[in-house]
Amino acid sequence: MGYFSYSFFFDTMGFMKYLDMKRTQSQIADEIKAIEEENAGLRKDIEAVRHDGATVEGLARDRLGMVREGETVFLFVPATHENGSPKERP
Repeated sequence: MGYFSYSFFFDTMGFMKYLDMKRTQSQIADEIKAIEEENAGLRKDIEAVRHDGATVEGLARDRLGMVREGETVFLFVPATHENGSPKERP
């Protein structure tokens, strides 16, 4: 009876191993759910880029610095000290 009890709880395929595997399964399931949610968001972004001109324009403006013809661009350069570090705003 003692060997059976030991084997049931501590053997390579015993109850403790089972609990560890269940915990690992739960962690992997959580990771899969998070990745599926991220993928759904990325698919939504892809569809917006494919079918929404405003999204494409926003990306072009933000990432590429593009402007429409006739627009005036104002570029504000932060003030710096002589050593190159930025000055604090008043």
